[in-house]
Amino acid sequence: SCRASFLRLIETDPAPIIYGVTTAMGELASRKLERDERDRHARIKAFAAATSFGEPLPERVVRAIVLARLTNFIEGNAATSPRIAEAVAAMLD
Repeated sequence: SCRASFLRLIETDPAPIIYGVTTAMGELASRKLERDERDRHARIKAFAAATSFGEPLPERVVRAIVLARLTNFIEGNAATSPRIAEAVAAMLD
């Protein structure tokens, strides 16, 4: 599968440089992550972008944004798992 192939690729030594996967992000992008750092980094990087500013959007607008993101997941335009797509779909219920 593509996922298995990708996981084998990032476990090669030396690992290829893949932004946000085998390297840190932002200003630290030139820093390569060690194997033991990658899992932790993958779990926390989603929260780093989870900031907001300004007034909250109306609920209908937020639901439209969530639906648009779900559409990307379903069409295969995002590196995510079916479990994540199902969780996003549940937000619309």
